Amino acid sequence: SKIHKINGDGFGYVQNGLYENWYEALCSMISNLVSDAKRAGKKSPRGERLLDYARKYKDILINVPSCMVNYDLWDPNVICTEKENGEVSYAWIDPERSFWGDKIFDFICIGNPADLLENKKEAVDFYNGFSDSPVSISRETVIRYAFAQGLISLVMEVEKYYRYTPRHYGWWRNVISSNIMYKKCFKVLKSG
Repeated sequence: SKIHKINGDGFGYVQNGLYENWYEALCSMISNLVSDAKRAGKKSPRGERLLDYARKYKDILINVPSCMVNYDLWDPNVICTEKENGEVSYAWIDPERSFWGDKIFDFICIGNPADLLENKKEAVDFYNGFSDSPVSISRETVIRYAFAQGLISLVMEVEKYYRYTPRHYGWWRNVISSNIMYKKCFKVLKSG
């Protein structure tokens, strides 16, 4: 909740240029990943489908406030240090996926990324105990969370072409994980 207090002047990745709203930034992020797949000689029909859904849900995505989002905040990326007085400090590493956007995307790595937002109620309640701007599990946040699943699925789908070979464990982990999350994401986005 502390990083979500840091507001941005725009949306998306600074290195790609910031956008006026979350809808435009998310469409750009999806389009860039689809283009990355094309550069690797691959097509991403699911990436194209995700982009179509983003256009469908523009009215929900366009009004999201901008804040810092880590998007890779899971146990191995958090360093805990205990001082002599017993105080514990925390730091995060590996911020390569960080962007300015929708805070609901940080819930993707809390627990199982394949879980629906409704199954993360305990994490949401815990977060709300510390946050100045609590998260409610509503139709809109469930849809926004589905985009978090869809985007990470697309990242995993495309990154395997650049990081792994088909004989590598990471390739198959990405294939299986992205398939599972795409299915859940599209089920939510289809039903609305």
